[in-house]
Amino acid sequence: MRAIVINSRDGTVVEIDLVPTLDCLQQIVDGLIEPVEQGLDDEHHCYVNEEGLLDNPQHFFMFTDGHQPLAGNGIILASTGDGDEAPCRLPLEWVKARVTFMDFDAVRRWCQDHDQGGSAPDQLEPNPWTTKIEPTEWLYRPLLRPASFCTLPEGLSWNYIEIPGEYAADRPDLPISRHRFGIIATTRQLTAKERYTFDLEQVSGAPCSKD
Repeated sequence: MRAIVINSRDGTVVEIDLVPTLDCLQQIVDGLIEPVEQGLDDEHHCYVNEEGLLDNPQHFFMFTDGHQPLAGNGIILASTGDGDEAPCRLPLEWVKARVTFMDFDAVRRWCQDHDQGGSAPDQLEPNPWTTKIEPTEWLYRPLLRPASFCTLPEGLSWNYIEIPGEYAADRPDLPISRHRFGIIATTRQLTAKERYTFDLEQVSGAPCSKD
């Protein structure tokens, strides 16, 4: 069955022939599959890794008219009237022209631009680089990766309270944290499941002073 595979690490868009079994699709996207339709026509969908945003992604792609950057690889297939998989009918060159590859810094800039323009998806707001949230009692330390829209519960409002050293230039008003990935404040308390899923440790006490 004809499919188009988008490889964000290599920056390639290629045609392949595959048998669209669950194992095959999961192997290509390196995880659980989730269909995305934004940026394609009504007859096609693109499978991506459902949990790709949890794995500290560095390579992304985005469709023209897509709703946000997508982490990892994608597989484009069509659907039958019964909802089964069908061969992709999109021209390869058409897909290539509508795919933009992005690294993590480019995605961060995209988030900044879209938050400032007021047109960002809900899960990307507020922008932690430009929007200040007053410190709350709910402070968390990311254990394995920097905090971002990719690595926190969807729709969570948050901001850095102590900034990671690598981001110091973005928020010179904040103290540099002794913790590798800084400390964030959230506007609600996270559940135990959320803390476990997103590798966050709750901390207590006021953040350190800028001085």
